[in-house]
Amino acid sequence: MMVCGGASAATLDITLAVDEHDDAPSTQLLADVFESHVTAALDGSSAPARWHRIAVTTADEPSSVFDLVASGDAQVALVSLTRHPWALYPLSVSYATPFSCGDPAIVGPTIDAMNGTFDALDLAWASLGLDYLGGGYAEGSYLLATTSPVETLEDLNGKVISAPELAVEWLQGTGATALAGDARTFDVGLATGKIDGVITYAAEMERLSLDSHAPYLTDAGLGAVYEGGLVANRAWFERQRPSVQIALQEAAKAFGIAVGNAEADHGQSAIDAMVNRGARLHRLYDSERQYWADILPDLAGNWAFELDVRNMPGSAMLTDYVARVEDRCGEPMRAWEAPQP
Repeated sequence: MMVCGGASAATLDITLAVDEHDDAPSTQLLADVFESHVTAALDGSSAPARWHRIAVTTADEPSSVFDLVASGDAQVALVSLTRHPWALYPLSVSYATPFSCGDPAIVGPTIDAMNGTFDALDLAWASLGLDYLGGGYAEGSYLLATTSPVETLEDLNGKVISAPELAVEWLQGTGATALAGDARTFDVGLATGKIDGVITYAAEMERLSLDSHAPYLTDAGLGAVYEGGLVANRAWFERQRPSVQIALQEAAKAFGIAVGNAEADHGQSAIDAMVNRGARLHRLYDSERQYWADILPDLAGNWAFELDVRNMPGSAMLTDYVARVEDRCGEPMRAWEAPQP
């Protein structure tokens, strides 16, 4: 873990914790968009912003960026939903609705907007000592990388496929054995032969060089999923004057727009890089995509029900999300609906 920057009594010192890889658009745009917007908004005020950064590396615990901002060691952080999947479960509707929309510039802002509509989402962040600023972003359409070709779903039968914890349910009914994993386990699993493939987003596949072990890339149309956004230590944020709060929220909004537009290009560049290295990309036939979508259990209904029984508006959030995404992304391959009372 690397800490940069000092303190100054003449400025509003803001420490930003980041756990993204240096070449990710989200990391690059933090300085270019988020920090610059806040700096410009507070320039000339009684306490202009001065930035410091804590870089959390892949060797650190995956929850450490959350710990830093929750404890107040950092005031602001770019956080990932997958780091605390169950505490932030109410925000995982995009994982419960695969085959819906592959455009991160639609999925990210949709969840972002819902944060201002449903108190349950604000309470999820608050349970971790955080206040959501905005800037919600999504990762581009998820791919399947395997050690052998996948032409039809039958080719998954008997295979061991690793995926992020919130995405393992996407493999139900395919005949594959699903194993929860993350960036720290995918490469080792493939290199040792313990797994036969991985489901994750293209940029992570390329960054980890997963194609060196699993060169067969399959685009099944699984879709983009909400990754996370910018948060502040809740106690610190509530102590700030309104002009500072507004500056942070407006900057987060600008960041979300910028990163949403950049993620799609970043994902395609990652795919191109892997293909140039020798990976083989196959787009699953429409009939096979539809078959995969249809054989899945009612992931969305189950997600909504689990929240409904905990006195959270799961059904309402699902209905709202599906309507917003369909309005901008078109009719999904499968119509996900809230459970009937």
